[in-house]
Amino acid sequence: MLTISFLGTGAGNCIHRSHTSMVLDWGNNRRVMLDTGSGNSALVNGAKLGIFSSDIHQILLSHGHFDHMGGLPHIQGNRTSVIPEANPLKVYATGMTLARVKKLFEATTITHKIDDHGASSSSGERLIEWESVDPGELLNLGESISARCFEVDHIPGTVGWYLECDGLSVVFSGDTRVCQSVSTAAKGVDVLIHEALSTEDSSERTKNRGHSTAAEAGQIAHEAHAKRLVMTHIDTKFHSCTEKLIEEAMGYYEGPIQVADDLTQIVIDT
Repeated sequence: MLTISFLGTGAGNCIHRSHTSMVLDWGNNRRVMLDTGSGNSALVNGAKLGIFSSDIHQILLSHGHFDHMGGLPHIQGNRTSVIPEANPLKVYATGMTLARVKKLFEATTITHKIDDHGASSSSGERLIEWESVDPGELLNLGESISARCFEVDHIPGTVGWYLECDGLSVVFSGDTRVCQSVSTAAKGVDVLIHEALSTEDSSERTKNRGHSTAAEAGQIAHEAHAKRLVMTHIDTKFHSCTEKLIEEAMGYYEGPIQVADDLTQIVIDT
C-alpha cells in the first residue's frame, strides 16, 4: 500500500496554498519526501497529518527554485533538534540544484559548516548530506525503494522523478513545460503527479513561465497510459475552481483525475 500526502500544492505566486511538497509512504517506515516547499510549511502541514521531521530521512528535489527547496534548512533544523543522534538527512538532486542548496545553507546558517557534500554542526557532527544524481541513474533508497530522475523542460538542472516500491510506482513531473520525457517515464505508472498551472486560455503565458496546463497534463497521462492523474502546483486563480482544470484534463485522459489540495492524502493499493 502507498500513501501520498500532499504538504503543499501551490505554484510560486499562489496565496491560498503552500508551496510544493509531498511525502510518499509505502509503510514500515519507508518514506520519501519530494520537494520541501518553502519556509516551514511542510513542517506545519506535515504535523497536521502526523508526519514529522523525525519521519523524514530522504528527500528528492526537482529543482532549485525556492518554492521547491526553500524549506530544506527548516526541515533539517527541526529534525536535528528532535533526533540529534539520527543519521544525516539525505538529499538527492542534480548538481545544478545542489549548487543552489549549498548557497541557501550558506545564506541561512549561523553555526553550520558547509561543504560541497553537506553540512555539519560546529562540533563536526554530520547533519545533512547531499548527493548529485544524473538523469537515468538508478538510486537504491533502501527497503526496496528505487528511484531515478529524468530531464524536463524548466530551468537548467530541473528533473522529474520516478519511484517504485512493492510494485507501486509514481512519477512526479516537477515543474515543466509539456515534455515527452514525462510521458516516457510514466508509462503504465500507478500515479502520475503532474503540475497544472493553468488552463489552455493562458497557455502561452504558462509556457513562457516554464509550466504546463491541465490539458497538457491530461495529454501526458493519456500518452503514458497512467492509471491515475493527480494535478498539483496550482495557481491562485484556480484555487477554488479546480473543476476547470479537471474538465480540461478530461478532454484527453479518461482515467481517474483529481486536483490535490494541501493535506490531501491518496491511498493506492496493489
